[in-house]
Formats: sequence, structure tokens, C-alpha cells
Amino acid sequence: MMENADVLRRLRAPEGFLDGVLRKVGLVDRYARVDSPIGVVRVAVGKHGISAVMRAKSDAEFERRYRERTGRRAERHDDMVEELGDALTGSGEIGVDLRGCNGFQRAVLDATRTIPAGSVRPYAWIAREIGKPKAVRAVGTALAQNPVPLVVPCHRVVRSDGDPGEYGLGAGTRDKVALLRHEGIDIGEMRKRVSARAFWAIEGEDTYCYPYCFEQQLEHDRVVRFDSAHDAHREGLTPCSTCRPPLPG
Repeated sequence: MMENADVLRRLRAPEGFLDGVLRKVGLVDRYARVDSPIGVVRVAVGKHGISAVMRAKSDAEFERRYRERTGRRAERHDDMVEELGDALTGSGEIGVDLRGCNGFQRAVLDATRTIPAGSVRPYAWIAREIGKPKAVRAVGTALAQNPVPLVVPCHRVVRSDGDPGEYGLGAGTRDKVALLRHEGIDIGEMRKRVSARAFWAIEGEDTYCYPYCFEQQLEHDRVVRFDSAHDAHREGLTPCSTCRPPLPG
């Protein structure tokens, strides 16, 4: 028996065996350096989906910060660059891992994911979408802690006065403006539309929109403006299904 115990103590697992076990149980994630409209970011993915989008000065810094945030190790896999790049543009098929978020933040991020490219919404819109219309400040805090910016497009959420506001990937407003411009948004026009706090409709159409519903391509020469949802409803118009302005009440 003692001889068998000595043999067992001398045994060593094959090289890479432990890493293989950790990967199998989901304790080692993968990441790649991906080009974005605001420069290189590192994107990580685990068995539950995209789990981080970060700027970092080096792989070592990213891996350290990722482990501090998630408790898991991440390995660089350059063969995933294209797949993770698609995730940043919304054309990929990888899910999003928001398990580290509390219920309120997850609701905020889920609502933010519904905003289409080329459109913006104010923080108050998110608050109303999640059934917490008075929680505008808390919405801003939740978005500032978004673990997967670009994938969850928090850059499309702006202040009610039309100012883009801050952004959490490191360069603040400058990055946010660059991302919105990349999606075709005229920042000056956005400021004017949002700060007007009115509802717009295209002449001849049967729906009314927030003025920042760029999805509707509101043209100045065909726009009818309403100062309230009640005024729009009185004209027989219904809320746009994309930007979901409020019903009168």
C-alpha cells in the first residue's frame, strides 16, 4: 500500500491537462483583439456568451482585469477575431452573458439592446421601458457599468437636452460622438431634435415618433410636429412601433 501511495505522489498530469479541465467546466474563457470604430478593443466570450468588451494597454492588463471582474481566466484566440468582430456590429450569433449584472441593470441593458443602429433614445425612455419612469439617474449609472459596450449599444442613449453624455469605454463623450457619427447620426441635428421634446410624424403616415427616431428618416419638408402625445393621438395617429413613444394619458 505504501509503495502504491509513493507511485501516486510521483504522478504528474500531462501538460495542458488542468487547462483542459478548466475549459470544460467553463472556467477559462477566450478573447481576441478586435477593431472597432473607436479603435482596438478586447472582446471575451465564455460558454454563456460575450462577457466583456474592454480597452486595455496590453493582453496582460486585460487578462488581469477580466479575472478580477469575473473570477475566470481568459486566453487569447486570434482565430475568433472575425466572429467577435461580427458580435460588435450586431450581425453575429453569439449571445450576451449578463449574469454578473443585477436585475435592474439587466433590464436596462436588455432595453438598450432594442435600440436600432442610427437611432438614439434618452435615458428617460429606458426608464419608462423598464417600468421605472423615475429611475433616470439609476439608468445612467447602470449604463456606465455596462460590461459589454458596443454589443449592448449604450452609446445610443443620450441626455434629454440632446447632449450625448458620457461613455464608459475610456474616452467619454468623444467616443460616444464617434460611434453615433459612424452610424450616420448628425450630432447637431440630434441635439436639436432631442432638446425640442416634441413628437414628430411624417405627413401622410399614420404613426408618430420621438424626434430621435432616426429609423423613420424624418424629413424636414414632410414633418408634422406635435407638442404632446395627446395632440398626435387626436389626429388619429398611433405610436411608432420602433421608438415606442407614450400613449396620451
